Amino acid sequence: MVKNQGNKKKQAIKQEGKAEIDKEKIKKQPEAESKDSPAEQGIYEFLKEGTKKKEESTEKFQSLVDNSKKILFKTKAVFPFDFFPDELTIDFNKVNLIIRDFFGSGRVHSVFIKDISDVFVYKTPFFSTIEIVDVGFVENSIKMKFLKNKDAMRARRIIQGLIITSKQDIDLAVLGLEIPDIIKKLEELGKMKGG
Repeated sequence: MVKNQGNKKKQAIKQEGKAEIDKEKIKKQPEAESKDSPAEQGIYEFLKEGTKKKEESTEKFQSLVDNSKKILFKTKAVFPFDFFPDELTIDFNKVNLIIRDFFGSGRVHSVFIKDISDVFVYKTPFFSTIEIVDVGFVENSIKMKFLKNKDAMRARRIIQGLIITSKQDIDLAVLGLEIPDIIKKLEELGKMKGG
């Protein structure tokens, strides 16, 4: 029985080694010179596709991680009117609202750009309230009060620009633009949608 297990291990090691050799063949062997049977060619194509999908997924994941670190816009509620100022941050993938209730406490509500159906700004002479309508949230909207008027309008334009690019499947990270240029273009898109 012990001998049988040893043979199984040896066979598994041989198969792993053969798979590694097959992968090397795929990399080295040009399509035109292939003299393998159609079945072997099919296996090679399958392995190539799997490797390609893995590389694409890895690149996409890394792009998401990198984009989540790049803050496009950040603002806070005005202090005397909000003793524990709430905070709004926008990155390429999501909008974060940090609602503070007391010193060192609060809650974070993140909304993915693709899940935002609309953004409203309610203006008064001194302050604005921004409302983000989330298709996946039970109450369907999140509000943040006591923002400066210009900050609320700028946040709205950037979010609207991100919504448009998301719906058009445009990956802003691949454009090779600097963050200030991207923000400027997003604001232009947001203005086109309504202010």
